[in-house]
Amino acid sequence: MCNAEKNSSNACSTHLKALAAHAAVLLLTFIFIVLFSEEFVGESLLMALHTSTIGTASLYGTIALLGCLYFADVQHWDGPIGRPFKYIVFCLLALGGLAYLIFQAAEHPALPLGIFALALPICIIITRRTLLRDHDDAVALETLWVALALSSITSIVMWVTWLFFDPQGGNNFWTRENRAEWAQLIDCPEKEAGDMPICHATLLMWGSPGIFGIIAGLLSVVTGMLALAIKKKSAAVKAAGRETVKLKQTESEIAKEQVLQAINMLRGLAYVFLFVISLLYCISRLVGGNMKVTRSLFDLCGMALVGVVVTFVNAVGLDAITLASSPLFQTVHSYLRSNSWVQAALITFGAPAYVAFMLLSALKQLIRRIMCRLDGDSKHKSFTPTGQASLVELLQWDWTQVLLKMCYIGLIIWWGLVFTLPTYMILSLVRTWLVAKGGCPLATGVFFSIGFALFLLPPVPGVAVYLVAAMVLPDDKICGRTFSSDASFGFFLATSYTVVVVYLMKLVAHVAQQKMFGEFLGKYTSVLAMISINSNTMKAIRYILQQPGLTFAKVCVLCGGPDWPTSVLCGILKLSVCETLLGLAPVLLIGPAPITFASALQTRAKLMTDSSLFEAIAEVVTFTATAIAIVTNVGMVAMIDNVLQNQKDKLAAYSDNQAVLEVDRQANAASTAFNSATKMERLNFGMRLLIISATVACTTAGYLQLFLMDKCFEDFQVTQDVQDVLCLSCERAVVKIPGWFSIMLMLYGMLAIKAFKHQGTALAAEQPNKPPVLL
Repeated sequence: MCNAEKNSSNACSTHLKALAAHAAVLLLTFIFIVLFSEEFVGESLLMALHTSTIGTASLYGTIALLGCLYFADVQHWDGPIGRPFKYIVFCLLALGGLAYLIFQAAEHPALPLGIFALALPICIIITRRTLLRDHDDAVALETLWVALALSSITSIVMWVTWLFFDPQGGNNFWTRENRAEWAQLIDCPEKEAGDMPICHATLLMWGSPGIFGIIAGLLSVVTGMLALAIKKKSAAVKAAGRETVKLKQTESEIAKEQVLQAINMLRGLAYVFLFVISLLYCISRLVGGNMKVTRSLFDLCGMALVGVVVTFVNAVGLDAITLASSPLFQTVHSYLRSNSWVQAALITFGAPAYVAFMLLSALKQLIRRIMCRLDGDSKHKSFTPTGQASLVELLQWDWTQVLLKMCYIGLIIWWGLVFTLPTYMILSLVRTWLVAKGGCPLATGVFFSIGFALFLLPPVPGVAVYLVAAMVLPDDKICGRTFSSDASFGFFLATSYTVVVVYLMKLVAHVAQQKMFGEFLGKYTSVLAMISINSNTMKAIRYILQQPGLTFAKVCVLCGGPDWPTSVLCGILKLSVCETLLGLAPVLLIGPAPITFASALQTRAKLMTDSSLFEAIAEVVTFTATAIAIVTNVGMVAMIDNVLQNQKDKLAAYSDNQAVLEVDRQANAASTAFNSATKMERLNFGMRLLIISATVACTTAGYLQLFLMDKCFEDFQVTQDVQDVLCLSCERAVVKIPGWFSIMLMLYGMLAIKAFKHQGTALAAEQPNKPPVLL
């Protein structure tokens, strides 16, 4: 009897906790709808926030408190007093940050949506660890996904009801009259432009309940999938009748399977989610949303994805995710410790952040020393243990090789950005000549020849050829009037014709690169050694490209890889031209078509007074091309990694090239001798000064082009006249004063690298029992 009453009491308590969890999620959603939507007090709150300075004060207070906590070692606070005080301080930090974000809603109306996208997962985690802490994972997640689903349905029902039934009569659709009234209520500074609604705040407040519902629905699906994955695995284990001690699988393997199953389910959700977001983006650009709205959409999506990740990590744990990480990721992680290229890239792009971190570390250590909180060896250290460990790791690097690679990275950036300028100037002269001569057939023949020649140059990317073709051939004076007397219709026909031309150009160039360059270079052992023909990665690429027919992996490698190296590699590997052309056929949808149309539309927009539609279409096409390119590049890496892990027997069947093995052995010996002779501690002052100055020069030149290119060189377009920029001191001089400075830095860097390598080779040759070093 007592047991029955106890079970009944436990069941009642469980139901009450589930109802409380539902109420917490619904209450949070309702608060956001009341405060930040047109349905309730959104306009009044937004107007009040315009005149308040509390947001700035809360930001400064939060930053100051965060700094104090960092220097006070809040992570070590413990005990009956320290632990509760630590939680209170963290709550104050969260409230301070939340207050700042809310008060910034006047300037950034999308912030409330982003706050909700982050607050909802946090609410889920807190509910799981408080109200539902006694529930197992599957039951807790089931309760939470139901709560999120109810919240989503409630939000959308409230919004739809408000749209159709206004308490004052009429409706609340997005009509011109309604949005004009709402814009006036919040004193919106943005005005209407034709039929295009551009009041940012009004649009977001109007649709916020529906967006809140979508966010809650997304999290509901995520938690539901996690609950299903965990529940299925638990049911399978119980059905098999296996005891914990007798499990053939370890707990880590079970956790790994659960995570992989959840990840597979989430992958499909992610594809759908990204597709919907992309579709919304395209619609918002084509039917009247302005750039602020589209930026807000992407910011909101980013925050929503962060919320999904937070929920997922909290449900499955970081340890399980680590078990499920890709071997490719583990390889990349190992490169951080051993590969000088990766180390050089980290220093090149992350040095400012690391310097700031070390300054904070030194300041924190100083405060610890003043407050007598150091003991043992730490008393004599200038940095905190974390900072000291990172510094020790850095000191173990081969800094000569890192600095050399930093020089190369700077030069690659410089040449990669500057090389387009003379290319555009030459093509501008060609365009001017073609306009003067007239005639689409002549222009097609001339540009096909020039584009084909550019494709054969390794530094020229195919994208540059597509961009320039779209600026030249669809011009009204060249091919625009050839297909139709109507300017607009003729432009679209000429652009389609240009797509066909550059697509054929790409295929013909691929054949030439494969047969003329690839098969010729494949005869040389040094070239085979340079591309690491015996490496597993190259064998995996070879395996993918040798598969007959049209496979996703082959398309990703051929269309996602860089133009010249990929085509030449096909020739080196002695692949069938027909098979590679078949795999390259979908490149039409990745490069020629979207990039050509986007470039042509942008060029056309610059010549029109009302260019909003052309710019919007160009932006959507560019976004689509970028998305497809990302998919192919990520797909290429994923497919290669998949072959490396799952086709080891097939890769082992490829025999190694013995001549290349010998060249590799000699190269490794030469490289080892050079690296040993040029260790930083072995170099004299002159050589140290040489390599350090070369690094500073090359890195500075690269930074100038990366961040201040418009200050260094004129922003020249193919549609402009070359004569306007061919001067030294005029306003539109092609090379400006900072540009000359970057050129001198680049030249000095190249000469210094040459001198250093010459001296390093001589030092390596002087070492006993070392082969000659040819670098």
